[in-house]
Amino acid sequence: MADNPGIPKIVPCPACKEEAVYVRSLDRYVHYDGTDNRACWLACSRGEAS
Repeated sequence: MADNPGIPKIVPCPACKEEAVYVRSLDRYVHYDGTDNRACWLACSRGEAS
């Protein structure tokens, strides 16, 4: 199946490994299930995520 550029790809969150999508307008990953990911975002911005 080909990638659809209109549908975001689900990937592991760089910080906690939960399902996430990259949101270009926010320039960060958000959790796919809508749970709060502020701690993950902060970890990524500090360079603590892999």
